[in-house]
Amino acid sequence: MGIWGRQLQALKKAAEKAEVDLKIGLFMLEEARSSLDKLYEEGQALQNAAGQATIAAEKARSARDTAEANRSKEESEQAVLSVSIQHHETRIQELMATGAKREERILELDRQKKERENLLSDKTKRHGQLSDELDALTKKALEAATHLEDLEAKAEGLAAMAALARQNASEAKARAQAAQDATVEAKSRLEEGSEAAQKAAERLAQEKAEQEALAKQIDKAQEELQAAKNIVSGYGLRLQSAEKKAEAAQNEEYRLLVEENALVSKVSMLSELAREYEGYSAAVKSVMKLSKAGRLPGVLGTVGELVHAENHVALAIETALGAALQNIVTNTEETARDAISYLKERNIGRATFLPISAVRGNILSEQGLENEAGFVGVAVELCSFPQETKGVFASLLGRTVIVERMNDAIALARKRGHRFRIVTLDGQVINAGGSMTGGAAGRQTGILTRANELKEASAKLAKLRAEKQKHGQVLAEANRLLTAAKYEKEQAEAELRAAEDTLLSLKTAAA
Repeated sequence: MGIWGRQLQALKKAAEKAEVDLKIGLFMLEEARSSLDKLYEEGQALQNAAGQATIAAEKARSARDTAEANRSKEESEQAVLSVSIQHHETRIQELMATGAKREERILELDRQKKERENLLSDKTKRHGQLSDELDALTKKALEAATHLEDLEAKAEGLAAMAALARQNASEAKARAQAAQDATVEAKSRLEEGSEAAQKAAERLAQEKAEQEALAKQIDKAQEELQAAKNIVSGYGLRLQSAEKKAEAAQNEEYRLLVEENALVSKVSMLSELAREYEGYSAAVKSVMKLSKAGRLPGVLGTVGELVHAENHVALAIETALGAALQNIVTNTEETARDAISYLKERNIGRATFLPISAVRGNILSEQGLENEAGFVGVAVELCSFPQETKGVFASLLGRTVIVERMNDAIALARKRGHRFRIVTLDGQVINAGGSMTGGAAGRQTGILTRANELKEASAKLAKLRAEKQKHGQVLAEANRLLTAAKYEKEQAEAELRAAEDTLLSLKTAAA
């Protein structure tokens, strides 16, 4: 095995060297290709620049030829003007010799002479300008020709560099191909050596495996035994946790049941008090029972039944209503008449009736009340009732103001001239006119509170029953998990016993 290892090591090094040479060859080939592409791009740029320079030179030569033609034309015109001027001078001399009768003609010729002299002067100036332009254009043409020669020289240099780059690329490609061939050969030899070494190692492993088979089986059996013990221990902990959760769920079930029974009793008691009109007079009870039996239609209910106020203002509303809580609201005066006749005939007692067809009330409209210290609201606006009874409750509570404390009530009553009744949240009263009523609340003040308690208790009972139903699922799941944990622990204990038997058998065979 030592010889095979050294041979494999040598083959691996040869393969690694071949791969390195291949990478170097490929890198050089890529560099040569990159340089060749760059030279090609630069050649194209120079070719474009040379084309532009050629065009510029042609334009300069064309401009120079045009300037020379213009200058020749100006020189010709100057010569013509000079001859014309000489002709006019000669003509003037001739006319001067002929006498005074030619003066006018002389003056005319003299004027024409001056015009031609001025024109000659302008042509002379223009000739100088054209000469300057011609010199400048000649200079630009020379510069363009020089730049074109420089570009052509650079292009020749780049062509030489491109040829060298192509040669380098060809050499790099040859080296890369050679390195690739060497890599393929080295890998082939490495695979052959690895295959032989693998076969030798497999034979050795097989011999060693046969020698260690029994020892491994014993070790595995011991590991399985230890794993089985750990599993049994884990299932034991899981069983304890499941037992605790099941016990806690059962205790919570008992607590919810006790709380539910208490709420059921409270709701039942409050409902019974409401049905029996507890706290109402005998006359009111009699009329309401008659109405519930269907023998006195048109009775809507007592004021205490029809009105609802939140807990924080319930005592104030009860105090504001006072005995009116027991008043009976009817739809018409005729219904109230029939009820009164019923009470009178049976000598049951007296009651006050509020027909919605007759009773009306005004709601207080004092300006700036909402800005007064301790102001809570107008009583009729702090409670709710059926819409059709709005006139009734406006008459009962429309001119009553609720404030927070007695000091707030006193200050407000003084400021507003005791024009309306004021009630504090704890049930103290300042009546219109200035009289004050206070102290402990009477029995009738519990009617609204009792209705609120019934509503709250009913809501709590519904919520509790929903929670109890949901918890029933939690309890069932806890019991299911407890049963599963017991079963799993029993199965793990059975597997532990089997592992102990297997280990004992292997040790016996090894001995």
